Amino acid sequence: MTEKSLKDLITAAQKGDKEAAAEIVRRFLPVLKKYSRRLNGEETFSDLVLWLMTAIHQYEPEAAPEESRGGASAEKKDDGGY
Repeated sequence: MTEKSLKDLITAAQKGDKEAAAEIVRRFLPVLKKYSRRLNGEETFSDLVLWLMTAIHQYEPEAAPEESRGGASAEKKDDGGY
């Protein structure tokens, strides 16, 4: 069985595929556990999983890289020549 890309999993999770969402959590489990230990506990783990699910649903894979990272827009701003 071929492993799906993260982008494919995110797209599927955004469409309501619970197995895809669970796979994303499985892939990020080591990082989620690491930070929940650093931040003290089980409630933190739940908060991190909730944050990950929120991020998945807000992710726009077709957005330009600058847009998704809050970088410069396509329009040039007039800086007054400075």
